[in-house]
Amino acid sequence: MANELIKQGYIISILAIADRFTDVIVKEKRGTPHNNFEILRLPYKEPFIHKAKEWVDTQDPDWLSLQYVPFSFNDRGLHFGLSKDLLEIGKNRKWQIMFHELWVGMEKGSKLKFHVWGILQRFLIKRLLENLCPAVIHTQSKLYQAHLKDLGYRAIYLPLFSNIPNIRKSKSNLPNGKSEKRKEVRFIVFGTIQKNAPIKEFAKEARKFQKEKGIKLKLIIVGRAHAEQELWRKIWASNNLEVELLGELSPPDVSDAMLNSSVGLATTVYPKIEKSGSVAALREHDLRVICVAGAWQPRLNTYIPSNSSIIQYKIGNFNSCLRAALDTQREIPSDISSITAKFIKNLEAGVI
Repeated sequence: MANELIKQGYIISILAIADRFTDVIVKEKRGTPHNNFEILRLPYKEPFIHKAKEWVDTQDPDWLSLQYVPFSFNDRGLHFGLSKDLLEIGKNRKWQIMFHELWVGMEKGSKLKFHVWGILQRFLIKRLLENLCPAVIHTQSKLYQAHLKDLGYRAIYLPLFSNIPNIRKSKSNLPNGKSEKRKEVRFIVFGTIQKNAPIKEFAKEARKFQKEKGIKLKLIIVGRAHAEQELWRKIWASNNLEVELLGELSPPDVSDAMLNSSVGLATTVYPKIEKSGSVAALREHDLRVICVAGAWQPRLNTYIPSNSSIIQYKIGNFNSCLRAALDTQREIPSDISSITAKFIKNLEAGVI
């Protein structure tokens, strides 16, 4: 996004407070010789307020954008005093906050420990909002949007963009149209596979579909090897279905694998699916996504799932999921330039 903001004519700089990837203060430049931006990285567990304020005053920005993740500021996600420090750093300046995360214990039935922990985090977020009075609030999740509304704040939905650029190769070997016209359907799962996904049931229904329709179903797995990945491979293969492990690939090779696939699979729980970078990458490559994930029900009764572009697999609905994934007109993916343009438009409007 930093590079894209520069492309669209804006001057930016980045301040990293509580940076866990350096033990010393680092000043550096990123980008190209003609389009670059400055970065100041302040180490974790070291006082940052004076250096940060000095940096902000030197840069003299029109806007301060806070990328909020509670556990980035404190090991327990309990950042007492943060809002006071940020208020001092950005005194008399406009704030925008992007909420990447909120609090733990959102799930219905979560342990008492996480519920109480979440109440504390919720309190700190409310204090942060009250102190900074952000002119614009964003979030990548409609679940989080509903929670922020419950706190009394209007957050604008700004979707996650892909970190895998689309190399725009054609799908000449995968004809468009209904599944009955196909000889092969290629599922692709990219990145970390979450636990408790109903892969046994999904694979069993896939085997039945392949036998009845005579359409070959292949699973392609991309990403670093881990236990869940091997479990998926074994279950898929045990149902006489073809599976291919591609391992870790370069971004262009990941893009190529996606462009030569038919349907994306994701294992992030459905209410949080919009936060998945893997899903953003699949959608950037014009793939409909089937969510094959464990059960997860939010405590917030007013939240209504509205991920119309994500198809939710439930035991017994494999055929309808696949039909929707192959036959429904695909959405134009949200690319970095259009998302950045929306970001700027929101700042210019200064809406809350």
